[in-house]
Amino acid sequence: MSAFMCSPRTISIVADVMTKRAWKGISVQENFSDFVGMNIDALVARYKEVDVDMNAYKFISVDYSLLEAIKCMDCYLYQCSEGDIPKRYIYTEAVKVRNMLILDYMHEKIMNSPEYEALPWE
Repeated sequence: MSAFMCSPRTISIVADVMTKRAWKGISVQENFSDFVGMNIDALVARYKEVDVDMNAYKFISVDYSLLEAIKCMDCYLYQCSEGDIPKRYIYTEAVKVRNMLILDYMHEKIMNSPEYEALPWE
């Protein structure tokens, strides 16, 4: 398996989602730093040495859809699934939040579907 450093935009979305969904008492910037650090740790676990331009990694406030949030969370979690990273609290919490996003997306699609609407309410 290979791994790479996620983009600042992807990590910004992950940090924003986690701040809104799980860690409301922690600033999004602090979450962003933690998620950048975990991505670097995963790369070190995989490749032993990494060269990351930390000046490029600043939180970016962006608009995103629910589906984009799911895609960013999936990408980020995959890139961080090296070494013992998946055992970390921050990783397991991100998996839980990603799963909640998926359920929200499915709920939205089901509730707005013509097939659901056409079924009897008896």
